[in-house]
Amino acid sequence: MPTTASPTRSTQDCDRRVSCGQEVAASDLIAVPEAMKMEKAGTAHKAGTVTGLSAQPGDPVSQGTTLCKLKD
Repeated sequence: MPTTASPTRSTQDCDRRVSCGQEVAASDLIAVPEAMKMEKAGTAHKAGTVTGLSAQPGDPVSQGTTLCKLKD
């Protein structure tokens, strides 16, 4: 199952913008990791249904960490 990964390392917060079961289109906003007051949007790489959210609100994440899985 394809995954959407964090575009950057987050040392302070990962603001999640979707919930499990939500339908998203390609390039929809999934989460916004924040580090040193800078934010970089993590977007869906394809359309699908959000499953397996791994980043919880407030969690620090590493670059490349799976934010969620997208099911066709």
